[in-house]
Amino acid sequence: MTSKLTIALAAGTGGIAPSLVHLAQGFIKSNPDVPGFFYFVGVAIFFGLGALVAFFFAETEAKKAFFLGIGLPALIATAQAQGPLKSAFTHLIPSAYAQATVPVPPVASERQPKLSFKPSTDCKECEIWFTNSAGTVISKQMLDSSTNSSAIAIPKGASKFGVADPKSNFKLVPVPEVSNTPVTIEFERKYSPLNDLRRGLGDYNIKSYDADIQIKRN
Repeated sequence: MTSKLTIALAAGTGGIAPSLVHLAQGFIKSNPDVPGFFYFVGVAIFFGLGALVAFFFAETEAKKAFFLGIGLPALIATAQAQGPLKSAFTHLIPSAYAQATVPVPPVASERQPKLSFKPSTDCKECEIWFTNSAGTVISKQMLDSSTNSSAIAIPKGASKFGVADPKSNFKLVPVPEVSNTPVTIEFERKYSPLNDLRRGLGDYNIKSYDADIQIKRN
């Protein structure tokens, strides 16, 4: 008969298998997605829950215990997708991401200021997105550390903008008011332990970092 410890390890390993696969997928990206400490806290919780499930069902075979554990994350993910947790997370994903719109080239308004971009962290593959008052994306433009003020022209009808960063959650902020003073966008990522924990618990739609956008007038 297989020992209880072996059963617990098999079920716990099954419980963290989806998280390990997600972790591996993040590392093989061209712009690796490296989680923080609290991601692994979430993974450890899944391990413990997997072991508890095997104990609750009095499983005696390691193979069955593994598959019993691996079904736990799927069950929780389904509950998140259909239950109130889904509603709690979807407000973090603005309509700019949800709507499948075809972006148009930016057309500068004579009354709108131009923007310069100043990231305090590496912002590889970042884009600036402009939306109208309805939340529809009307323009996208690639960003990098060398982008200058003449490269970012605010399109007509733009109400809000945000920096689409592969490593942080998207955030929209109002377009700066009309002014002759040069405007600089300061962007950085802020680590969120709660977001990281949620990722470890299977909410892969959320990222460990939140985008922080500050508007500075020179």
